[in-house]
Amino acid sequence: MRMIAARGPDCWSRLECDQRLQGELGADRAAHAASCARCTALLATHRDERAMFAVPLALPPPRRARWIAASLVAALCAAWLVGHDHESPETRTKGKPAIGFYVKHGDAIRRGGPGDVVFPRDALDFVASSDRPAYLAILSRDGAGTISVYYPDGPITAPIAAGADQLLPLSVRLDDVLGPEQLYGVFCDQPVATAPLEAAVRGAAWPAGCVIDTLAIEKRAAP
Repeated sequence: MRMIAARGPDCWSRLECDQRLQGELGADRAAHAASCARCTALLATHRDERAMFAVPLALPPPRRARWIAASLVAALCAAWLVGHDHESPETRTKGKPAIGFYVKHGDAIRRGGPGDVVFPRDALDFVASSDRPAYLAILSRDGAGTISVYYPDGPITAPIAAGADQLLPLSVRLDDVLGPEQLYGVFCDQPVATAPLEAAVRGAAWPAGCVIDTLAIEKRAAP
């Protein structure tokens, strides 16, 4: 695996790596990697990960499905991904534990964000950032009001280390229920069963010692 040095004040973010690979990064920023071994290594790692995401997946019938993706397990062996701030006025503050995601639509892979439009059969690959070790679950309330546990694939929150944009080893393929969908990243100090978290999404109190991050997405019919 590639070891990536600590990020300097002028170093690229993961978004800028995407822009560089797509030829969209300004010349002044693109020139930075010529004198920065850290950004050169990060760009190579980012290119490898994009290639892994581009490998076609064998998709089951159209419904909400979860599976362990071999490419994601391999990605966990790479260096931790560099942080990427993503905020909304109400729930996302800088430095707070946060979730994010990548969207795989057909053969294309892109970074998602708050308010993003997704489509049935898209695959979501989640990342999580935390300033301390925690126990994580990701839940969803879809347009029909159905609550699902997207991560982990078990009845108890899963441990994560402190770090930025840690790629989780589980993918979610979206079903055909359209409309707004709310995602909940629940970061707890101790292991917590997912059942009371589902109850909290329905309106019960969140367990003590948990920090909640939310993301809203919109699922629309495929064009």
